[in-house]
Amino acid sequence: MHRIDTSTAQRDKFGTGKNGFTRGNPQTGTPATQLDYLYCDAIQEEIANAIESAGFTLDKSKHNQLATAIKEFVSGAVKKTGDTMSGQLILSEFGIKHRYTDSENLIVLRTLGDNYSCMFYDAEKKQWLSKLVYNSTTNSWNFPSIDDVKINNKSVLKTSDYGIGSFTGAQLENPDETLLGGCYATRTTAYPDLSEFQNRNDSASLVVYPAWTKGWSVEKLAVVQGKTPRVFYRCSNPDFKQPFYEVITTANVSNYIPVGVPLPYPTNKPPSGWLECNGSWFDKNQFPKLAAAYPSGSLPDLRGVFIRGKDNGRGLDPNRAILSYQDDAIRNIYGELSPISESFGASPVATGAFRYFEKHADHSPAHIDVGSVGGVTFDASRVVATANENRPRNIAFMYIVKAE
Repeated sequence: MHRIDTSTAQRDKFGTGKNGFTRGNPQTGTPATQLDYLYCDAIQEEIANAIESAGFTLDKSKHNQLATAIKEFVSGAVKKTGDTMSGQLILSEFGIKHRYTDSENLIVLRTLGDNYSCMFYDAEKKQWLSKLVYNSTTNSWNFPSIDDVKINNKSVLKTSDYGIGSFTGAQLENPDETLLGGCYATRTTAYPDLSEFQNRNDSASLVVYPAWTKGWSVEKLAVVQGKTPRVFYRCSNPDFKQPFYEVITTANVSNYIPVGVPLPYPTNKPPSGWLECNGSWFDKNQFPKLAAAYPSGSLPDLRGVFIRGKDNGRGLDPNRAILSYQDDAIRNIYGELSPISESFGASPVATGAFRYFEKHADHSPAHIDVGSVGGVTFDASRVVATANENRPRNIAFMYIVKAE
């Protein structure tokens, strides 16, 4: 194919080197463009080759063979629905645009910088919103302007199925395997080391916290037991799992206090399940664990007394039996007073708990003590606080014991 290049062609009509046709102008002496056989041959062969390349035979009786050939070429390049496209399709940065069937809204897949984005166009608001963005620099996915994400029709973002705030965790089949981080729904019968739950089959939630080392984690088991949950922790790695350790809370702390251990309590009435240490008798059949601590069936009377550690061979308080009562006592206070008499010729001295006084003699001595005689009294209150008992500084509590 070539552009008209006869001597009567209009030079550079469509740009430099792009000749065209002219009808001529008699007034200016410009002749009309004349065709030559070369140009006619070029047009003929271009059209004929296009028709024959499409698989058709030239037929002089048909005047639509070129149009038919063009349609054949187009249908071969753009596939029909259900056909498979071979080769690679490369789009511009503006990507693919999909129009909604019942509105002017659009969904566009396109690249923008280092982001590959799925964008939604709200025709009513005339607003573009990115819904899903992959960033090749950070190698991360982002969900801007999204209310929820679902996997297998299960929500992972909001209250619903398997996510934050979900109604249930992922169903856990084998708690002994190495678990991925997340929240699992399970039951207590799956954990033989929690023997107290084996006959209960309580519902439970297992949360796995992955550690820095691959395969290592901390597992938290929360048991749904009526109104009072029980929480256990254990360490896990690919080789073994440690036993569970229960978290002590205000709801279960009494479970870890041995029955019979006296504890100070700050009210005048013991809590439920506890008894006051007031020397009273208790039913050993009703409280067998308490009876093991106090076989006599009688609680120690700790009202107004202190607890003292058993000597056990130390020698500070020997020969004491367990739970034996000991009355009050003090170490012996002793001293010596030499005779006090005027004949000594010196002033008497009395210090500390001792006090000196003089008293007129009521007899008629022959040689000395003719005026008055001296005396000494002992009064500890002169130097320390005193009462009708011996005691240290203290605060009053009620001693109680766990009964069962």
